[in-house]
Amino acid sequence: MNLDDPRHPWTRLTAGARSARDERETAAPFGFATRLSALAFGRKPGALVERLALRALGLACLLAVLSAASNFSVLRLGSVGGEEELAEDDPVVLLLGD
Repeated sequence: MNLDDPRHPWTRLTAGARSARDERETAAPFGFATRLSALAFGRKPGALVERLALRALGLACLLAVLSAASNFSVLRLGSVGGEEELAEDDPVVLLLGD
């Protein structure tokens, strides 16, 4: 299989591909940008699931903010006690003893 042979099919195929000209139109058709922007910005209202999902997300965010606000005084005061109170709840300390 000698690829340098001019009678080889691969050599003829690549030579033909080199000499072929591309005469296709490269410009976008008239009104393409207008149609594209109309498709992008002219959306129909979302499906029921999409609207409910956005409402559920808003409700979850509202609940997160309300729970943080209701526990702000506990977080601000730093109600964590000393080392003794922390040691009472530590399972390792309870198992191993003092």
